[in-house]
Amino acid sequence: MDEIHDSPEAWARVAREVKRRRIQLEMTQPQVHAAGGPSVSMLSKIEGAKQQGYEDMALARLEKALQWESGSIEAIRNGQPPTPLTAQHDEPARAEKSSTPLAVDPTTAAINAGMEAIQRILAARDTEIAQKIAEQSETIAQQSREIAQLRKDLRRLSVQGDQDTADQEGRESA
Repeated sequence: MDEIHDSPEAWARVAREVKRRRIQLEMTQPQVHAAGGPSVSMLSKIEGAKQQGYEDMALARLEKALQWESGSIEAIRNGQPPTPLTAQHDEPARAEKSSTPLAVDPTTAAINAGMEAIQRILAARDTEIAQKIAEQSETIAQQSREIAQLRKDLRRLSVQGDQDTADQEGRESA
């Protein structure tokens, strides 16, 4: 097995196109794997452009699962669009997908259910973290406004104190 290496920009292009195609085909990552694609963890790495290189066999399996012609990922890396399988090949796959669900063994089904639960938990946590950040940002903004007001008051009092001192000195010398 050979590993294909390329620039971060090239893998970012691949990541965008792979995710776009998977969504277009209405497939989850586990479904891509079940359709002959790479493992879910490898697909996640590809969609996140997390590595500088991937095994050629994993990329070939991904092309097949996403119903792309062989060489499409190389084309994407080179700034070209991927080539979907011809309509002749594409239509039966769509018909099969829409009429017959993929047969999934119990272990895969359990893993898929677990992964979906984890994704829901992470989404909820992301929302919770975003809310906390927004609350903390508002608190910081409020505190910044209070500090600015205190500085104004301090300058005013300082000027007033200087004025009072000057007035006192003026009275003493008179």
